[in-house]
Amino acid sequence: MATGQLIGCFGLTEPESGSDPASMTTTARRAGGGWVINGAKRWIGLASIADVAVIWARTEDGIRGFLVPARRPCSWPPPDRRRGIGGSRARSGGGDPYAAA
Repeated sequence: MATGQLIGCFGLTEPESGSDPASMTTTARRAGGGWVINGAKRWIGLASIADVAVIWARTEDGIRGFLVPARRPCSWPPPDRRRGIGGSRARSGGGDPYAAA
């Protein structure tokens, strides 16, 4: 991302807790050599065109950010309709557990 060769997005906001990390319900647990992330995120700007996502989740050791390939096979819901930020293609994501290396 630092060289401009990849586009990133940031997944913190959740449907019920908003952008408050202390109220976060998305969890991550170790599985084999990686992690499984389970939860839902909202208003992820540039998610539909991003190469990599930073997804925030609660672990048994606290809150961590996980780098997740954003162009994995999945079905993104339609872009969220927001006023005043028409140029931002924000999406929601989550629901199915998601593996992160």
